[in-house]
Amino acid sequence: ASANRAFRFPTYTDLYYTTTESHTSDPNLKPEYATTFEAGANFSRGALQINSALYYRFGKGMIDWIRPFATAENPRPKWQSAHADINAMGGDIQAQYAFSNCFLRKVQLSYSGGTQDRKEIEGYDSRYAMDYLKHKIVFGLHHNIYKRLNVSWNALWQDRNGSYALNNEKRYYEAFLVLDARLQWENEPVRVFVDFNNIFDRQYADFGGIIQAGRWIRTGIRLQL
Repeated sequence: ASANRAFRFPTYTDLYYTTTESHTSDPNLKPEYATTFEAGANFSRGALQINSALYYRFGKGMIDWIRPFATAENPRPKWQSAHADINAMGGDIQAQYAFSNCFLRKVQLSYSGGTQDRKEIEGYDSRYAMDYLKHKIVFGLHHNIYKRLNVSWNALWQDRNGSYALNNEKRYYEAFLVLDARLQWENEPVRVFVDFNNIFDRQYADFGGIIQAGRWIRTGIRLQL
């Protein structure tokens, strides 16, 4: 278990970044403060390992950039630096089992989640404070195919809170499922691999409203000296 208190000074951008078209900063912003309490527990028996943690954070004067949504009277609103009091809580749990004398190598499952007492600012888009991870589940499976050839599967399901603006239109984050795989041939000290990312070519946006890449492939060779 642990407890800590931290603070962050406003950046130069938070204080002084003002433009005629897009941003209005506040030179009177004060530092933000956060007090966090955390507790965790680990369990290990043979090939099984489980790790878990919970936290609660009191946020005072958290610095954010907010912007009113576009209207006919104001089609290009500006981002404004501002303060927000936000309390958040969440946690995660991870489990792993390593096999021996089996074509299966390892199975992994993890969950992370969080929530906070401030959900949305009516009429405004928030760049940081409202953008947080609600649920994230990751499942990993590693197994042999033939002799030194093996494959790793990684499935990710994620649900993020918040919204973002695209062409001045408000859009909420949508939950998504992504599947990745790595095909690898190992003969120490050489490893040859091919990564298949976003196999189902899922189109989705993540933190900051950034649209992520679709299906893509990467290959390489690793040499351990």
